[in-house]
Amino acid sequence: MEELLREGIHVITTVNIQHIESLYDTIEGFTGVKVKERVPDYILAEADQIVNVDVSSEDLQERLKAGKVYPSERVESALSNFFKEGNLSRLRELAFEEIAHMLDRRRQNVESAGPRAAPAA
Repeated sequence: MEELLREGIHVITTVNIQHIESLYDTIEGFTGVKVKERVPDYILAEADQIVNVDVSSEDLQERLKAGKVYPSERVESALSNFFKEGNLSRLRELAFEEIAHMLDRRRQNVESAGPRAAPAA
């Protein structure tokens, strides 16, 4: 992704909250899962736009059961481990918190940049 961005290529991607580097310890702490694939926070900080696609815990569990996330042989293990109701609720909370922090940082950056000069006529 970094190479694409350096070349001026726009990147559109999806990222699950458990893959954000700074949340690794927190997520491992309550899920017991060591997430191997992680995205450095600065990548998200450089994004022009972030869209949160929120799905309720129940809907995600139904998608799992319907085979829309993992192959059928992985579903039961997923539902009884990482995708338990408590874990999913906490992951949603973290996603909302991260978005709020990101918006606050952007607002502070805009405010610290000061008022923009009006363009010359």
